[in-house]
Amino acid sequence: MDSKIKLVAITCAGLVVATILGIVALYHIGTRKQDDLRKQVTEAVTGIEGAENAETALQDAALYEEYGLDPAKNPYAFLDDEAFFEKPLAEQEGEKVSLLVTSVQKDIRIHVVGEDGAPVGGVLFSVMITDSLGNPVSDSGSPDVPERSDTPGKSDAQDNSGDAQTEQKEQPEQTETSPANDREEEPAAPQAQPGVYHDEDEDGMIFVSGLPGGDYKVSLLPTDGYVVPGSDTPIGVSDELSYTLLSDISFLIKSEDEIDAKEEDTGVNEAERDADGTETNVRLADGASIFGIDVSKWNKEIDWKKAKQAGVEFAIIRCGYRGSKTGALVEDPYFEKNIKGAQEAGVRVGVYFFTQAVSAVEAVEEASMVLTLCRDYQIAFPMYIDTEGAGGNGRADGLDVDARTEVVRAFCETIENAGFTAGVYASKNWLEKKLHADSLASYQIWLAQYARSATYQGEYGMWQYTSAGKIDGINTLVDFDVSYMDY
Repeated sequence: MDSKIKLVAITCAGLVVATILGIVALYHIGTRKQDDLRKQVTEAVTGIEGAENAETALQDAALYEEYGLDPAKNPYAFLDDEAFFEKPLAEQEGEKVSLLVTSVQKDIRIHVVGEDGAPVGGVLFSVMITDSLGNPVSDSGSPDVPERSDTPGKSDAQDNSGDAQTEQKEQPEQTETSPANDREEEPAAPQAQPGVYHDEDEDGMIFVSGLPGGDYKVSLLPTDGYVVPGSDTPIGVSDELSYTLLSDISFLIKSEDEIDAKEEDTGVNEAERDADGTETNVRLADGASIFGIDVSKWNKEIDWKKAKQAGVEFAIIRCGYRGSKTGALVEDPYFEKNIKGAQEAGVRVGVYFFTQAVSAVEAVEEASMVLTLCRDYQIAFPMYIDTEGAGGNGRADGLDVDARTEVVRAFCETIENAGFTAGVYASKNWLEKKLHADSLASYQIWLAQYARSATYQGEYGMWQYTSAGKIDGINTLVDFDVSYMDY
């Protein structure tokens, strides 16, 4: 029994020794292979142009053996491939632009803005609009029917389609010998594509109308020289009009340097037309009223301290107007100077805006402009919409009573929803014949009637009784007003 145990012990010890010797041998073989591999890799990489300190770069040559790599190739070559990694936006070439997208009612208003927040003009930008299912959408609300729109309520495709067909019919067929072939070809117009809209007048703005309520996405298509957003901009479109401040309205406000003021600022004083010749141009003062004036660019430079000393307690200042021809939103060039001067002199202020809106949507735009221009000032008196004619050729002159009243209501609702007091300025004739004045009774009425005494039977809180007033500090004739409410 003992001899058998000894034999087994000796055998086991022999196996252990053999195993250890085998492991040592394999280790030496592996080490030699690894050294040979490292040497081979080092030699290969050292021969690659631009490779430096290859021994350091490839310290673990076992990587090649583990993953079956070719030692003759540089595993870091991808770092030199400019196309391997997508460049971050900040490193891409060109000006970075973004989209500001809003909606009023059944429309999408798109502004392509630069890093300074201003619209980028002079560039033919294009956008793609898709619905919640990803289908391209036209301004008729149907997928796959592209129509371009660059002005509210108006499609460029619809405007230009007739002209394009006429030109095609009248233009003779050109042959190889025709002189026209020697001329430089005009740039081709953008091709109509489903859901694609173009900024054809290159002002950085695209308006798309006629869309049903729903959720949409807007993407700016790649444009040479510009870095466009890498993701879509979502926008919700409502079937109902929201009487709220438009955040993008500042982009639409123009100065008179940008328009033809002679053609755009053509408001006609309806009260002067209806004057009966009995008006007085002296200050009306009694214990039940407050004396004030209303001014605009037509009154030029004003010395507000002298006007205050002469008894002016309040001033209604024109902040702007909508162009009677193009519909542009224009700031009165004297607005900022007037409102600052009046307030510094201690004169309380209100403002008015001459409307040429032809829809409730445009009235919301006008109210938004007023609110934006007045955001830095203390407005004590109402914000009025001035509704009167523009010489018969104004874009809003032909509105019927219902449409005009709806415009006025939309303006006032937007002002009231922003927390301010809204009012309506109109002549006696307009209040009686061109507006549903009874439906506007919840707003402040500013009556314009040039007579010794007002004969308008409706309610009003302010009366403009002459346009021929004279007062210290103002070198022109000026409108005189009395307010029966101390706002």
